[in-house]
Amino acid sequence: MFDVPIKGTHAHAWIMNFPDELTAFRTYAELYPDFYAPQPLTDGVRENGVIYLTFDDGPSARTGEILDVLKEKNVKATFFVIGSTGESNAQMLNRIVAEGHTLGMHTNSHNYTQIYASVEEYLDDMYQIFTQIRETTGVTPTLFRFPGGSINSYNSGISHELIAEMLRRGFEPFDWNISSRDASTTKLLPADTLVNYVVAGAKNASYGIVLMHDSAAKTTTAKAVGPMIDELQAMGFELKATYPEMGDEQL
Repeated sequence: MFDVPIKGTHAHAWIMNFPDELTAFRTYAELYPDFYAPQPLTDGVRENGVIYLTFDDGPSARTGEILDVLKEKNVKATFFVIGSTGESNAQMLNRIVAEGHTLGMHTNSHNYTQIYASVEEYLDDMYQIFTQIRETTGVTPTLFRFPGGSINSYNSGISHELIAEMLRRGFEPFDWNISSRDASTTKLLPADTLVNYVVAGAKNASYGIVLMHDSAAKTTTAKAVGPMIDELQAMGFELKATYPEMGDEQL
């Protein structure tokens, strides 16, 4: 039925809902022929009783602090990273992988106006972070997170095409259902407040994907990770990385 490469059952199901966009998919398929996930993912995340800690916007000066806590607590997490330069940032990307965490894409520039100007602009930006991760760590990333979430005020006009095209390439988008609310740019919330927001969100959740941020300014987020892990484990949750087996398969 389709004359463009499609990886994974998620992509087939999504594209079937938007058959009129197949012409656009043919055009996008000509772009970045090596920009595909290594293999389609199966439904392995969102297990009942499991919390997945995720960190956006690194690597930064906070990444090492967060990794230290995760190592001490013997907990794995997921890092959705943006483009970066410098040997220290490359070292952090490799440390994330070496310590068994999952590495995902969060765009190269994180510039909402630029990346959401068109599907082509988004693909161009994502291809840059895809290439950086692959060349720096030897891991081909499969997971990604849209800045602002899958559907937001910046991408609302092209969100269906964006999601469908990334799914067609075998990439898995990850939003969240619990927020630490550390994204505020006007006020740095205390660590205990961040912990309380996450615990409150987890109380009525069968599973949780927790949104936190790993940018340099988020000092209280790094301080919140340890107490947050303790509280969530006391509630009976197991903490895991999303698709932790990916690192071993791709290295």
